[in-house]
Amino acid sequence: MSKDKIIDIFYPETSLENADNLFHQSVSNIRTALKTKSKTATGAKAEKSDTVFIIYEGKTLKLNPDCTYYSDIAEFDSLIEQSLNTESSTEKARLLKSALMLYKGEALEGYYEPWCESLRNEYHNKYIKSFEQLLNLLTETGQADEIEQHCNMLLEKDNLNETAYRVLIELMAKTGSTVSAENKYQQMLRVYEAELGEKPPAVIIE
Repeated sequence: MSKDKIIDIFYPETSLENADNLFHQSVSNIRTALKTKSKTATGAKAEKSDTVFIIYEGKTLKLNPDCTYYSDIAEFDSLIEQSLNTESSTEKARLLKSALMLYKGEALEGYYEPWCESLRNEYHNKYIKSFEQLLNLLTETGQADEIEQHCNMLLEKDNLNETAYRVLIELMAKTGSTVSAENKYQQMLRVYEAELGEKPPAVIIE
């Protein structure tokens, strides 16, 4: 990423001269932090290594291509992409489950800069959408135990999720658990009233 773009993201209100100084100071701090973590993680051998993980040249900041990196966000995106490109429902469900397991909480939790909020919202929405896709797949294949488990997991993350309520209530009704279905329906009404002061969408009520 170019230095100018990084400055626009991190120091939009700072004068050009100060932003330039902050940029170079930040790069130096990040390099030091990564080198310290590398030594801590890999032991004495790392003491002799001067590996540079971040390279700045030609007014561009980039990761050293000679190193190997792992990013849970990149892995999450890769699994979602693979799920979109497979025709097999079983394989699609497997890939979605693997992606969802990577989501341990909101991205960059505790940081509130606009770019952090944007990234956090983007991946929260991807997580919810992927969960809904998985529920629909499980419904197609009739895996009742997994459906209930994943519906409850989704409702823990998003207690207003229409798909989770619909799939779970329909499952309970189809399997003869009409009392449980009615209870879950009433719970949905209470949650919507408490959170939004209104009823769920008409299509869900229907």
